[in-house]
Amino acid sequence: MFFAITFILLGLGIWDIYSNRVDLKNKIFIGSLIVLGVLLGTRNFIGTDWYFYYPHFMEGKIVYEVGYNLYAKFIGGIYKNFTFYQCINVLVDFSILYIVIKRYSKYKLLALALFLSIHGLVMEVDLLRNFKSILLFILSIKYIEEEKPLQFLMFNTLGVLFHSSAIIFFPMYFILKRKYTNKFILFVFFLGIGYYLTNQSFFIKLIEFIGDKIGGGIGEKLVKYFQIIPKIDRGINLFFIERVILFLIVYKYEGNNILKNSMYIYIFLFLFFSEFSIVFLRIAIMFSYSLWFCLARVFENEIEKKEKIFLILCVLGISVFRADNFLNYSGSQINYKYRNVFFNSKTYLEREKELIESKKDLLETHGKELLIQY
Repeated sequence: MFFAITFILLGLGIWDIYSNRVDLKNKIFIGSLIVLGVLLGTRNFIGTDWYFYYPHFMEGKIVYEVGYNLYAKFIGGIYKNFTFYQCINVLVDFSILYIVIKRYSKYKLLALALFLSIHGLVMEVDLLRNFKSILLFILSIKYIEEEKPLQFLMFNTLGVLFHSSAIIFFPMYFILKRKYTNKFILFVFFLGIGYYLTNQSFFIKLIEFIGDKIGGGIGEKLVKYFQIIPKIDRGINLFFIERVILFLIVYKYEGNNILKNSMYIYIFLFLFFSEFSIVFLRIAIMFSYSLWFCLARVFENEIEKKEKIFLILCVLGISVFRADNFLNYSGSQINYKYRNVFFNSKTYLEREKELIESKKDLLETHGKELLIQY
């Protein structure tokens, strides 16, 4: 089902590029958000993290960050029903998503399609706390542009109260607004390519060395933590080719310095730290918003017809590749099979059995950067 929705949105996104009917496009964008919001709000134990969030919301069994705890408690105080809770989550998330897509993309339908196909689905379904902090950061980008550090600090402090990983956004006030020279960016990019293709794993070796000095098997434990997905040899694969295409697109076409630097971070994390699967599970996804906006904004430039068609094919290719890579993993075929509370629903215990069964396929994630919460 999510494949079908992705393809429909991508088709609307292409139409969005060529159509001049602004009012109609806005209505379809809002309608698409509503339809997608209803489907996700009334889902029945889709994904994986409902396994933790359901008992937390219904029984208070697991304690998370204070902001999220208060948020969940407030919703539960209104109505202690998990579907109601999901609907409120989607309403909050999609309201912010509407604001930021409208703020940063002329082609809103294409940006929405990119959101769904590139990490957005797993963010909304599983990363309930993380996604709030990411959305708050995207809202705060405005205050980097306007040089208002206090407002930026307020938004991201609230983000940390939802998920502690959001602390990484604080230095972004200084990092993202800086205009780096093309020579510097190209130097880091080609250095990253060299490091990636030669499969050096310098950072793994450094951690092992430091851990051995400390003793107690610390080095081995740290490496196992960072390498949740088993170690593989790197090389010219689809993920590498995708990053090269992304770099070329943002380097040539993106005019917003903050979004451009966000994409550079996303790409450089892959080139220098792909030996650490935890980087993609916890850090790189925090900058994937740059793909939603930059890949849609590229068509706001004055480009020739043949070049536009080529870029459309690139964007479609990346979107379909990402969606296929995630949804065609056998564990995802079990956990992301769409069920609604009104039809084809299952109980918590029934889905728990399926979730346990799907974890037998974890090795299939070998090197695929899939956001599976182990």
